[in-house]
Amino acid sequence: MKYKMYFSDSRDRRREIAEVQNMDEAFSAIKGFCDARNFRIYYTRFCIIPQGVETEFGISDRWVINFDVGSWSEFFLIYFDTEQEANQFLDTMK
Repeated sequence: MKYKMYFSDSRDRRREIAEVQNMDEAFSAIKGFCDARNFRIYYTRFCIIPQGVETEFGISDRWVINFDVGSWSEFFLIYFDTEQEANQFLDTMK
């Protein structure tokens, strides 16, 4: 299954950047997006944000994998309808 990946800028404006079906594709999409903008990735970390959790952007209405590449205010996001989908996606990481 393919999931839409979004880029969220410092004003929480989101735009779709790719469709990915596993973690390798997600990391590749992030790298390509950053390379095209001459942004150097110093690190990559990610976390799962459960549905219903309050974040700085409001209450999450779905499960989200949030990728941080060191910009402090810009993130990459993949949304899932269930916890199981999010965990299965994470399990694709090699």
